Amino acid sequence: VECYEKSLEIYSQLNYHHSPRAIATHCNLGLVYLESGDTRSAKEQQEQAEEKLSKSPQAKDSLLIAIVEGLKAKIQTEYGDNVNALKKYELALKSKRDQLPSNHPSIASTLNDIGIVQEKINNDVKALEYFQQALTIGNESLPADHLDLVDYHTNIGRIYDKQKQFRIALQEFELALKIMQEFPREETDRIG
Repeated sequence: VECYEKSLEIYSQLNYHHSPRAIATHCNLGLVYLESGDTRSAKEQQEQAEEKLSKSPQAKDSLLIAIVEGLKAKIQTEYGDNVNALKKYELALKSKRDQLPSNHPSIASTLNDIGIVQEKINNDVKALEYFQQALTIGNESLPADHLDLVDYHTNIGRIYDKQKQFRIALQEFELALKIMQEFPREETDRIG
């Protein structure tokens, strides 16, 4: 949190209030707040990012919009507004697919987020499809020991567990565990 706040302070001193980096920093700070359970502060960061985006020369930059909308969707998911979150994620995914390479990790992350919302609305078949797409892209674009792969394997395993396909679920959980065990303790503290 302190590093992001310091970055925002520096952007302000340099008069880069509405720069894409300042906007992205607000979004990253919002994600940190969400991860720590402080939804109110995350929402404040999202609102500041939206306000700065509206005043930015890059106000029509679809990737920057996708970053801001992605944070908004995560917050909506936290509040249980899954229908609107899903719409925002789908728009963000379209923007990313239009402008990024097809195997970009950011696309995988958004696919995973859509899968999470699909699971929350009890659409496990669709959720599994999105989780598998995220894993496929993650396997192509991320190092084999990247912690996002843990999330993708765990999410797939959870769906298979719900479907009573315990053998496949166990395989996915074991793959996730293997990645986690190969990481230093400090890195795995963020999980759980």
